[in-house]
Amino acid sequence: MDNAEDHVVLCRKCFKPIDRKSDLVVTFQMFRVLPYHHQCYENMLQTPGAGSMGSRIDGLFGTLGAMTGPVIALFLIARGLPVWLLVIACIPIVYRAIAWFRYEKYLGPS
Repeated sequence: MDNAEDHVVLCRKCFKPIDRKSDLVVTFQMFRVLPYHHQCYENMLQTPGAGSMGSRIDGLFGTLGAMTGPVIALFLIARGLPVWLLVIACIPIVYRAIAWFRYEKYLGPS
C-alpha cells in the first residue's frame, strides 16, 4: 500500500508539489484527470486559449454531478432505457473517484 508520505502530487503547470487540499484543483481534460495548484489554474484560465482547460471535477459541481449520477442511473434503470445511457450517467462518479484516489487522499488537510 502507498503511504501518504511516499506519494507526491505535482502541478501540471509549474511541476511543484501540491501540499494541501485547499491548493488542489483537479480537472478533466481529454479523458485525463490532471492536478493543478489553485493559483496556476486561475492564471491559466485568464490566458487566451484557455477554453481547452477542461472542467473542474473536485469542486462543487463535480461533487454534485457524482452525487446525482446514481439517482439518474436508477431512474434510467426503472424506465427500462438502454444501457449506454446508464453508462453515461455514471461517468461523473468514475472521474470523481479517480480524482480522490489519485490525488486528494494523499494530501494534508486544508
